[in-house]
Amino acid sequence: MIARNKYASTYICCENYDFLWSEEEVFDFECQWNEGKTLEEMAEYFNRPQIEVLFLALDRAELGKINPRKGWIQ
Repeated sequence: MIARNKYASTYICCENYDFLWSEEEVFDFECQWNEGKTLEEMAEYFNRPQIEVLFLALDRAELGKINPRKGWIQ
């Protein structure tokens, strides 16, 4: 989607995805992350595309709510 603002045309990425998560889902995600579940496994569990789970992982890592994994988020 292209949106217009006073500066220029702007592209909004990932607008077809749902990045809203309930507190219960976030808790479930953190538990599964700590159990070592893969992105694919969690996406299947939540019935969501992997990109939505990835963005939640990035958010929780940025906030220090999940621990980094080797070869993953640092």
